[in-house]
Amino acid sequence: MKTLAFLLAVACVIIGAMYCVLPGGSLPAFMPGYAADSTRIHMLHGFAAVTAAVVFLLIGLSTTAYRQEPYRQEPRSPIATGGPLGCAVAETFNPRADRRFQLCSLGRPKP
Repeated sequence: MKTLAFLLAVACVIIGAMYCVLPGGSLPAFMPGYAADSTRIHMLHGFAAVTAAVVFLLIGLSTTAYRQEPYRQEPRSPIATGGPLGCAVAETFNPRADRRFQLCSLGRPKP
């Protein structure tokens, strides 16, 4: 959709320039405002074509996706990744020593 809008905007700019520069007799026969022996320049048609180009350009820009910064994950702590030597991610409380220990895969607490 955005490519079509940009192509239509470019076409409208070209058509608007043709209307502003060429007299009515020099326009292609399929364009509105063509008259065989006319020397009149159709400025209003040119302004309308340029306005349409601006509208198509805004449509093309509004359909363009907004690029966000990629999500950056904070590095994990050694405890959350399994700790040293492959210990489990569980913690237990030792009431006698009032300290927390990790539970290792061997089943014994490791300070």
